[in-house]
Amino acid sequence: MTKDRILVTVKTYPELSKTYGETVCTAGIREDGTWVRLYPVPFRRLGDGEQYKLYDWITCPLAKHTRDPRPESYRPIGEIERVAHVGTADGWRERRALLLGRPRVYGSLSELIEAAKSNVSSLAPCCFRGRRRLGRRLRNRRQGGNGVGMEGRSMLRYVAVVLLLVGCSESSEPLEPAPPEPLPPRDNITGAYEGKLGAWDFRIRLTDDDGALSGSYAIRTSTTGEFENSGTLAGSATQRPNQALTQDVSLTVAGTLVGTFTGTATGRSRLAGTIEYQPGDGSGGLQRLEITLTRSGF
Repeated sequence: MTKDRILVTVKTYPELSKTYGETVCTAGIREDGTWVRLYPVPFRRLGDGEQYKLYDWITCPLAKHTRDPRPESYRPIGEIERVAHVGTADGWRERRALLLGRPRVYGSLSELIEAAKSNVSSLAPCCFRGRRRLGRRLRNRRQGGNGVGMEGRSMLRYVAVVLLLVGCSESSEPLEPAPPEPLPPRDNITGAYEGKLGAWDFRIRLTDDDGALSGSYAIRTSTTGEFENSGTLAGSATQRPNQALTQDVSLTVAGTLVGTFTGTATGRSRLAGTIEYQPGDGSGGLQRLEITLTRSGF
């Protein structure tokens, strides 16, 4: 299988594609100076010997991209191999020779835009300023003059590699947000629970009608006494997102005690939270206590 040899000059940040997953779009020049755009490249899934850097020479078999009509667009269809790297020695001499000496350097952005509209070119170096100075230096270099003595960074600041419409057709598509995972069935917390409210024994019975709670409570103020029905409860239970066993519970307390309970239900076995109350006859101040009630069979 024939492999193309490409000097990598541009590599985009990884993006998500609905079709290809996480990919990068890469652009570079062949040895003859023609441009090529590679997409899709699953960069993070490449092996250590395949993950390339800017100004690496790579080899790869290519096929024309059927979903992208731009002339430079190809799909890698085999293993990508790193074969060499072009460094920055001598004022970027080799990089300058490859980037500015082989491909066509456009004289204006509008010229390149017209080339893209006519589907002639969508990748090219384009000179935005210093055009005459750069042109003289390029001609001197081709004619064996001393124009190559210009420092690489200084020379390349006159030239921008324009990747017109570089966004690859698939990678630029926004991903549709994934539908939220359905919550598991909510635990119905109907039942009897008991625990301690300060020094008192405290029992409740709840009926859970699809999250609408109603019930009653009873209090025993001494260990030798009896539980006395003391009032009613009403409120709601709401399942927490992504927490199948946890529900937020809110109850209004009426009767002998007047107040509110806010807390959580864990499965169908435990209620825990804070109760704020005062005597229903108004004879005392507001109390705030932590309370834990466990499932009971009374």
